[in-house]
Amino acid sequence: MEFKDKITRMMQILKITNSQLAQRLDVDMSLVSRWRTGNRLPSQRGDHMEQIADYLMECAFKKDLLDEFTELLGLSADAHRSDQVYLRSHLLNWLQDDKYQDNSPYVRDFIDKVEFFIESTKFGSANHRIHKTPEYSIRDIYVGTDGKREAMKRFLHQVSLSEDILDIYFYSDEAQEWITDDIEFYFVFNEMLSEILAKGHRLNIIQPYYKSFRSMMESIERWLPVYISGQIQTYYYPEEMKSIFGNTVAVAGDIAALKSASIMANPHNSINFYVVDENIVQAMKENLLSFINECESLMNIFGFHNLKELIDYLLKQGDNPGDLVALHQTLSTMTIPMDFLQMVTDSKDIHQAHLKRTGLLKDNLKEYKYIEIFALPRLEDLDEGSLQVVLSNHLPSEPVYYNRETFKLHLQNVIHWLEAYPNYNVIVLDKLFLKDVRITVKKDRTAILYKLTPDPIALAFDNKDIIEAFYSYIVSVINESDQKTLDRELSIERLKEYLQKL
Repeated sequence: MEFKDKITRMMQILKITNSQLAQRLDVDMSLVSRWRTGNRLPSQRGDHMEQIADYLMECAFKKDLLDEFTELLGLSADAHRSDQVYLRSHLLNWLQDDKYQDNSPYVRDFIDKVEFFIESTKFGSANHRIHKTPEYSIRDIYVGTDGKREAMKRFLHQVSLSEDILDIYFYSDEAQEWITDDIEFYFVFNEMLSEILAKGHRLNIIQPYYKSFRSMMESIERWLPVYISGQIQTYYYPEEMKSIFGNTVAVAGDIAALKSASIMANPHNSINFYVVDENIVQAMKENLLSFINECESLMNIFGFHNLKELIDYLLKQGDNPGDLVALHQTLSTMTIPMDFLQMVTDSKDIHQAHLKRTGLLKDNLKEYKYIEIFALPRLEDLDEGSLQVVLSNHLPSEPVYYNRETFKLHLQNVIHWLEAYPNYNVIVLDKLFLKDVRITVKKDRTAILYKLTPDPIALAFDNKDIIEAFYSYIVSVINESDQKTLDRELSIERLKEYLQKL
């Protein structure tokens, strides 16, 4: 849709005339007419676009046409009603960029890939271990793409032989097809890394600058099999580095390093240096550590091995004020009543963490919204004991399941929250959108993707573009549901009707 079509459609929806817009912007009415016919565009050097956005938003709120306004933008009205900064930013992007698009489809695809890798590969299990030494030659220099693969197998095998726990660092701004194009090498590469991580070695991945959101997600997806194994810290460089040269660097403790150099236009002709000299390896590691100081965190990965870090992360985020949106399969962690929690676990750590998190949330609700989106289960699922309870530690090693009585106890507490906290809201989905996955987003703070089975894992993103994409994805789920807006009375009515069935 071109600007002329956007401004015309928005003015029609908000019942704005050419004369009214011209008067507000203090311009000639003929200029507005030329904008609408496509003969002119608002000047990029002036502030007309910002003034247009401000006036459109003002009219949407004043004329009570927010639903129509946000629907044209592809947003859920109530999910954004309290966030006028976000609305204005989204509106400006929509007006200015003919190619502007919502990134939520990338999130939908990403979730599918997470489910695929977790359910079909079981990294770290006995069925996915390298039981024979990979083939490689002993050289100081390896040439080309095949040489890089050979050197990498040697590097990873050398790490696997170490009895000491090593910190491994990896950076590459070369084209990554050397990893993915050869499917046999791709799986060997991921299996070797997974075996290394299963032994306790720690991997630090440094990603280059991303030119687009799509390139960022593709890079994350390329490493997914390794990410979901757990012990990884990821970073990305926030600024573009223009160079005709590409580099790949891998360092393991002080035992080995790999340095690749190529011309960006011809990455298949790379020269790959394998280093074992301790002084050189140490110098390369120091260079990478200095580089990390210039980078930003991309995401944190949590599993059983660092559960305490997950709790600390959640408490830190809970202490930061802001609107919170959560998409669940069923009732959430935060609304579990304490007496029910004590019935299903005797862990004092879980009890204390739950009390602290809910206390922080209640403080946050004094000024900010908490919107939960979930579906109600089939009664058959409760009777069969197949609906899992989500505990405060988020990654339970021993799953706990609802029955009718315990679900009723939890549901009564949700209704209590709705009646007690005006900023707590619920949207009841008519169908289950996610299988075994849940998402929480605190705007401008974090987006967390939880996968519950077979091995629970949490991926916490700090990058604002990814946070925004997850937020948009949740909004898209709301837009696909029957209940598209926040209606407290409707939600309470639906929950009480379901309560009667129990």
